[in-house]
Amino acid sequence: MTIRSLAHAGVIALALAGSGTVLAQTTSGETTAAPAQPAGPAWSVTCASAADLSRLQCSAFQELRVQQSGQRLVRVQITMPGGDSTPVFAMSLPHGINFVEGAKVTIDDGQPRTFAIRSADQSGSYTQVPFDAELAAAMKAGNEAKLRVRLLNGRDLEIGVSLNGFTKAVDLAAKGAS
Repeated sequence: MTIRSLAHAGVIALALAGSGTVLAQTTSGETTAAPAQPAGPAWSVTCASAADLSRLQCSAFQELRVQQSGQRLVRVQITMPGGDSTPVFAMSLPHGINFVEGAKVTIDDGQPRTFAIRSADQSGSYTQVPFDAELAAAMKAGNEAKLRVRLLNGRDLEIGVSLNGFTKAVDLAAKGAS
């Protein structure tokens, strides 16, 4: 991902497709992302049959991409495996992040929760945790999830993820997987 500096303003902007999200880098070096209000629900649902074909496994997700390149910036996904299995909260994050500090998620003005980076490959870095009742309630009641990671260059990257349509998408995914 290439970001061009604007000498006089001290601000760097990069528009992301689909979400209306804009990344901005201040003169202090912190990189932030501020989403515009999406026109409609920001979340989608997909379902596929489980390996034994006896049930569906459904996921509610939102994916943000860099407009210029189409490269995935972040994907937030709640997977409902069906049966007695626990739902899973997962994030696919970009390359170049500091694994030691993990990924922090803050819903609106709540307390940040830190999730360990579990793995990485040629497509990015990943975190995956059980989707517990506390996180589910916060996301259903919230307007925005702020994802914050520390980049290898020491700067923080904050990405705003709209929660518009989240409750409906998660409920639909859970219904499909039941």
